[in-house]
Amino acid sequence: MTLVNFTPVAKSVPFDNATNGFVATNVQTAIEEAKQNSEGFPRAGLALTANGTVTTGSWITYSELLSNPRILFPVSIRLKEITWVNSKVDLGAFTFQVYRNGQAAGNLVFTYTAPAGDRTAGYGYYVWASNLDFAAGDSMYIRYVKPSGTSLADLALIVWIARLP
Repeated sequence: MTLVNFTPVAKSVPFDNATNGFVATNVQTAIEEAKQNSEGFPRAGLALTANGTVTTGSWITYSELLSNPRILFPVSIRLKEITWVNSKVDLGAFTFQVYRNGQAAGNLVFTYTAPAGDRTAGYGYYVWASNLDFAAGDSMYIRYVKPSGTSLADLALIVWIARLP
């Protein structure tokens, strides 16, 4: 009898996905799935502000004192979440629009409309904008749109981003 030594290849080793939420059925695919799901952690938050009343069409950036509302990314990133707080209540519906590389309608890449409803001051939403990627050198612009009624005031908007490889 001859003993044969071999090193198994991860792709040929079965992987049990019955209890862990993975789709993979072999070790190599499970490793790649774990890598894909963990990329970009930890996240970083960009704090954007607007003091006073925020009128419809306002561009939200690091400070309303800046003349150019552009947020420039020196590395490739993924926009993960958006959260915010403000000092007004009972706002009704309003929208945040995210633009890539310009402020024209053709540059609009993501829109979130907050539903109408009675909110208390300081209330913030958690908006998932998964897989909205920006390449190194891209710019992001965020616009507030509210057709009528009470506008936001004293806004703090946090844009959560993750660096891409």
